[in-house]
This record gives sequence, C-alpha cells and structure tokens, in this order.
Amino acid sequence: MDNTLAEPLEAKINTTQKSMRDRPVRWAILFFTCFFIVSRYYNFDVPQGIQKALQAELELTPIQYNLLYTVYAVPNIVWPLFAGATIDKIGCRLSVLIFGSFVVFGQLFFTIGCYAKSFAMLIIGRMILGIGGEAIVVIKVPIVARWFRPHEQGLATGIMFAACRSGSILQGSMTPFIYKTSESIGLAGAAGAIFAAISLTSGLLWIVLDKKAEDYDKSQNIPRERELNLASIRESDAGNMDAARLKKIFTPLLLVMAINAGLICGTLYTFLGNANKYLQERAGLSGEAAGQYISILYVLSMALSLVFGKLVDIFGRRAHGVTIASSIATISFAIFLLLPDCSGCSTFLFPMLLLGVTLALWAACLFPSITLASKANVVGTSMGFVNIVINIFQAVYPLIGGGVQKDSSEYEHGYYWPVFCYLVGAVGAIVSGVLITLFDTKKLLNAKNVAKNLPSIKLSGEYKFEDAPSSMDQGISHSAVNSS
Repeated sequence: MDNTLAEPLEAKINTTQKSMRDRPVRWAILFFTCFFIVSRYYNFDVPQGIQKALQAELELTPIQYNLLYTVYAVPNIVWPLFAGATIDKIGCRLSVLIFGSFVVFGQLFFTIGCYAKSFAMLIIGRMILGIGGEAIVVIKVPIVARWFRPHEQGLATGIMFAACRSGSILQGSMTPFIYKTSESIGLAGAAGAIFAAISLTSGLLWIVLDKKAEDYDKSQNIPRERELNLASIRESDAGNMDAARLKKIFTPLLLVMAINAGLICGTLYTFLGNANKYLQERAGLSGEAAGQYISILYVLSMALSLVFGKLVDIFGRRAHGVTIASSIATISFAIFLLLPDCSGCSTFLFPMLLLGVTLALWAACLFPSITLASKANVVGTSMGFVNIVINIFQAVYPLIGGGVQKDSSEYEHGYYWPVFCYLVGAVGAIVSGVLITLFDTKKLLNAKNVAKNLPSIKLSGEYKFEDAPSSMDQGISHSAVNSS
C-alpha cells in the first residue's frame, strides 16, 4: 500500500498529549451548553402557559393562537439548512453568540406585544425567536459530535435533552404562576426575556472554554476537529463541497429519519402547545394544575432521557427505539380520544406520562442516529435538513389542529378532530421508524458497540463496511478514529 497517506497523518497527530476534548472539561462544556439552550425551550412554550388569558385579552381565535407556533416554524422551513451550513462554515462559537442574541430579542418583541396587546408584535417576536431558537437546536448536535466520542454521544445527548426539558418544566410552572400572581400576560412574557439574557451568559462562558481548548490543541500539535478525519477527506475528496456531493448528504436513510422527526415533533408539540387549555376544558383543571401536568410530563422525559441515553450507548438499537417511541405516542393519542370529559380528575395524567416516555426514548435514539448517519464535516448541515422537515410539520400541524377544532360546546369540547389528526401522524411515525431500520444498510444504528464497530469501517466518503483490511489500513483507521 502507498505510504503517502500514512506519513502525513502520523506527522500531524500528537499521540503523547491528550486533547482537552478528551479531558473532564468536556463535561463542563456540556453543562454550559445545556444552560445556554434551556431558554430556547422555555420561551418556545410561553404562549401555552398563558393561552387562555392570551386568547381572551387579545380576542384570538384558535387559528390565530396556533399561528404563534406556525410563524415560529415557517422561517425555519428553509433557514435551518443555511444555519447548519453557517455553523459548519463560521464555527459554533460565533454561532452561539449570534443566535443566542436572536432568542433574547425575539422574546423581547413578544413581551412588548403582550403589553401593547398587539397581535402583529407577537407574530414578529415569534418569528425572530424561531430563527434563533432553531439555529440553537442545530448547534447542539455538532457540539456533542465535537466534544464526545461516539460511545459517549448517547449519554451526552440524553443529558442535553434533559436540559431542554428542564426549560419546558420551568415554563410549565412559572408562566401560569407569574400570570396568576400578577394578572399580567406582559410580565409572564418578560420573565422569558430575562431568562434568555441570563442564559446567553452561559453561552459566552462556553465560547471562552472552547477557544482555550482549541489553543491548547494547537500548542500541542494536536489536530483540530476538521483535521481529525483527514484520511476520509483525502480518500473521498470531501473537501470539495460541490452540488454532486451535497446530493449524497440527503440519503434515503436521512430522509426517513427527517420525516419521522417531523411527524413526532409536529404532533406532540402542537398538542402540547394547546395542552394547558385542553386540560382545563376536558379534565376540569385550573391553569396552574394543567401546567403542573405538563411539567410532570417533562420531568419524566428528562429523567428517562438520561436512562435511555445510557442504555442506547450500551445496547444500541437506535432505529428500533425510534419505532417503539412512535408506537407509544400512538397509544397515548388513542387514549386521549377514548377518555370521557371529567371535572378535576387525574385520568388524563396517564396518557400525558406516555408522551413523556415518547419524548425521552425518541430523542435518545434519533439524534445520535443522525450523527452516525452523517459525514463528520457536515453534521450541522444534516441536522439543518432534519430541522427543515421538522419545521414543515410544525408549521402545518398547528394550522390543521386549529382549523379542525370545533366550538367548545361540541363533543370533547371541540378537540376530537385535532387529536385524531395527531393520532394519524403518530401512525405515520411508526411506518417511518420501520423504514429507518430497513434503510440502515450498514447496520450501524442498531450496533451494540459503535466504538468497537467503527474501526472495522473503512473511513471513506461512502462509509461502507469493508472486508478484512490490511494491517496498515487497520492502523490508519485506528489512528484517525482514535483521534477524532
């Protein structure tokens, strides 16, 4: 075999020093990243926490209220792809600063709209929040891929998902409480803006630590992230981002994962966006009690995401987990359709808990799968594509749900047909979950031990399993994998 490939790799890689990305500081990085993204999830759910008051004070119809979620998603039908490419181009640090600021200003405009009772200002604020918030969703995936080994990514993703849910948990309790004590939807919105500003400071700390890690690696002659897959780039000409290569990013496997993500997020988050008022009218709960039900759902998903994340790292079965999570969502929506109306009952808590299980299992399995199915230097772009599909569904489902919702005096307070639409979407998610398993021709997503299997995979643009490689091939593969 030609030695021209092995020599430059050996010359570049310093094997006597550990990169800072292999040291315990990576857990501090994970902490700051988690706190940075929390405010995005808090502010996404703020309208839900004050839905009944917001609709009453601004005289919003169900479609107008659901437009607050649609306009959040509409710009992101195209934006996440550019956001992913931008992150790949300018790096995570500058992206954190820019998009974190968008979250702050977006929620600030929403707050002004609440005080001024201006529906137009609410719409503008939600659009700005959506642009920044969805970019942050894209950012978190390459950060995990940048700082954690494949066999640690399930746990890291689970921890990050738990942090995301903590933002929703906090909102579910705080927003109704702030409104009840102040009777001001404006103050309830302002709390989100203040929280976003505090959260941004955590992002600034992350920037400092990440820069120090890069400077240390440079001083020790340890290759940076984009040099770690040098063998792959040389062999596949991956450095040339032409149109032909971009087409290869959008594989059938990535497409069905994106469709599954769109169906799960479109159905679950549209339902949860209306869940506070839904529980008040169908279960006879107060606004605070309904918020507590939603918080319990997120607490459960947060706790289970840590468990599922670790189990996925140990046992694999990512594609199977996506299908099981989709099945649990289907069961939950079916139960909502079958439950009778009641006053102050707890029967609606059980299907809410099932949705919590769905969120935890689905996130722990799907997002690491996107990383594994993508080439290392376009993880941000791949996640951007998945978010485009997610936002198509999140733009359409609120309009469908608001459009088919009947008057509150009708059967199930007018919520029967919206929930039926969510049930149909969950069934579609089951089908796409099965297709993920079928399209995973490399059998990597369900692999029990990714770290053990990766060295047996030829580092190429096609990322295919190869027959027993030569000793020199194996040595190069191990060097590149162990350094990435």
